[in-house]
Amino acid sequence: MKKSIIALAAVGLVGSALGLAYLLYNDESDVKTTYARPDAFPQHSQPMVPWRAPKTDMTALFPGAPVPDSSAPQVIALSSKRAELVKRLGKETPLDSNALYVYPVEAHGAVLLRRAAGEFGAIEVVLGVESSGKIVGVRLQRHREPPEIASVLTAPAFLASFSGKTAQSSFELPPTTPLVAEKSAGAVLRAVRALLIEYDAGTRT
Repeated sequence: MKKSIIALAAVGLVGSALGLAYLLYNDESDVKTTYARPDAFPQHSQPMVPWRAPKTDMTALFPGAPVPDSSAPQVIALSSKRAELVKRLGKETPLDSNALYVYPVEAHGAVLLRRAAGEFGAIEVVLGVESSGKIVGVRLQRHREPPEIASVLTAPAFLASFSGKTAQSSFELPPTTPLVAEKSAGAVLRAVRALLIEYDAGTRT
């Protein structure tokens, strides 16, 4: 009787082991099939930032111009310009994506958006650019910075410091930028510069 019980237990253990091995094998196979493809992990793929207040932004950036459809931006492929962009952006500003989302403003220019990494979270930057590539204005549509930093980033003097710059301009923080806000202000500055350079490269024939 004891021998029969032991034999049955042994058979059960062998069966369980075989079943576990089968599951592990199939699971590994599924992982390879589902996740190991080169396109499963796109490099530097930043999702599109939604344009949250197009009417308000357009009034400030392009007064009197028609408001673009905020749900349907044009997509400019940057793949063919990747080597050029990596060189122009430099080591401190990696190329976030192979695509640039653009809201063309008829007879005026375009609106571009970028999510910057502030010290306390994402900062969503809205940039207005003339057809010539010159900045007409910068707005921040969302951020998580505390009041002492937010007051610096949203100050008219800081935002106005970008006006008139182009992709060929030098970008430096205003000397009056408080130390507490330098990290987040620098993130905004790099986002604006990157958008200008990508727009310049993407629209140049």
